[in-house]
Amino acid sequence: MVARMIRDLKADIITLKLGINVYGSGSLNSRTLMHNVICFIVFVRETHQNTPIGMITPIYSCDRETNPNHVGMTLENYREELRTAF
Repeated sequence: MVARMIRDLKADIITLKLGINVYGSGSLNSRTLMHNVICFIVFVRETHQNTPIGMITPIYSCDRETNPNHVGMTLENYREELRTAF
């Protein structure tokens, strides 16, 4: 839904901040995160082929850096997956 909204907006630059809420909710894991991020970017690129897209990975959170959430991922795991997908 959000990817479609961004796709339909006019933009000179797009900045995405991804990961911290996903860690907290445990809504995506190592099997599903990369696929969802890639699909998100594909939707946005439908109308923004030449628009620069930047990504901000999860902010530092000392308790979450090495403690896995209920799907077994730490914030560093999310950062690694996001860098690979992006």
